[in-house]
Amino acid sequence: MDSPETPVILTFSPHDPTGCGGQSADIETAVSLGCHAATVITALAARDTREIKELQAVDAALIIEQARALLEDMPVTAIKIGELSSVSHCEAIHSILLDYPQIKVVIDASAQSAGVHRHGILQALQTLLLPQTTLLCARQSDLQQLAPGGDTTDAKAQLLLDFGCKSLLVSRCRQSRQASVNKLYLPHTEHKEFELQGSGNKLEGIMGASATLATAAAAYLAHGCLLTDACHQAQQFAWQSVQHARRVGMGKLVPNRLFWATEKAQKKSYKH
Repeated sequence: MDSPETPVILTFSPHDPTGCGGQSADIETAVSLGCHAATVITALAARDTREIKELQAVDAALIIEQARALLEDMPVTAIKIGELSSVSHCEAIHSILLDYPQIKVVIDASAQSAGVHRHGILQALQTLLLPQTTLLCARQSDLQQLAPGGDTTDAKAQLLLDFGCKSLLVSRCRQSRQASVNKLYLPHTEHKEFELQGSGNKLEGIMGASATLATAAAAYLAHGCLLTDACHQAQQFAWQSVQHARRVGMGKLVPNRLFWATEKAQKKSYKH
């Protein structure tokens, strides 16, 4: 039976055995927003809900083989890039993106910030991936590592746009204890602000919140939303997921990316 086409997003992320971040977060977010997630594993992790114990990178050649097999088989309309472990990973994905310039690309900069101390990876991100990026999602705290040359948030954002990134969504720009602002930067125009009341400290103890936001943005872009609308909808989805966060281990809380299903189930009474 024929059915309406489900948008496909391709995600590059590590495998997270907790099921809270990495590819698990990408899949859960995509499914919740009506997309299919095709996944390329970039690393294998040993971790719990508190911390990463060990991370073993996948060989770059296998990343290319995984991605090309999927791209030649499925109608991918958006790509989300999570944590990459080496310059060779950046080079591998760069070579893939060159062959698919029509696909929108979202990078989770928060996932990258943990590894920018690795030799050469920051330069590789700047020169190889940012010029092919539709949307870069970053927390304000990530900007110091990603664009250390700027002395203000606006200056750091401009440096990243200068590398060729088409847009930048900066989250957690604190205004007060009660509110923070997310800022969307585009070349040659004033930035747009999205205010989220009460979000000042909430995200700090949440595992996978940044991945949820970036993947949600990719999902809305895959549905054909305009960039500003995709960012707005993705922020609303991520914040609702965080508001309904739950504890599945002894460490951090985890976004409930299927919060809408849980709410419906609680309201519906079943007859046996």
